[in-house]
Amino acid sequence: MIGRMLRAARFDARLYQELQADPTATVQALAVVLLSGLSLGIAGVIGFYGQEGLGAQSLVLTRTITAALAGWVVLSLLGLLVGQLLNKPIAFPALLRAIGFANAPGLLYILIMIGGTMALLTNAAILLWTLLAMTVALRNTLLVSLLPSFLLAVIGTVIYIIMRNMTA
Repeated sequence: MIGRMLRAARFDARLYQELQADPTATVQALAVVLLSGLSLGIAGVIGFYGQEGLGAQSLVLTRTITAALAGWVVLSLLGLLVGQLLNKPIAFPALLRAIGFANAPGLLYILIMIGGTMALLTNAAILLWTLLAMTVALRNTLLVSLLPSFLLAVIGTVIYIIMRNMTA
């Protein structure tokens, strides 16, 4: 799983052909999404330390993980819809696997706990990295050109940011 996460973070296009053929990787993709949400949640909890109490900290963790899971499913559903519209049939689990592993850069969200301007820059860098990883994932899973995969990744990232901020 770690090897696949590193390959996704390095934009390895061949990974997505491998993931399409491996139905057992869906659980691994789920783990990547959960770890990404947990990483962001831990950074948020550390930011709340001593300010709001244990209840608020637990809520931050729950909400960041929920937003990560919801974003994963929503973008996968959007990919399925776009695939159908472009006559590029793809199985929903294959999209879940691709999008899940494209979330690998999100494990670095833990670095946001450094705070201040560096936290904002780190967040932006991780979002951009994840956006690009999702573009590669969508392009190679849906077998579409760069533009539709990039636009779909942008839409998915915006939806994720909105969901993340709604739950924060």
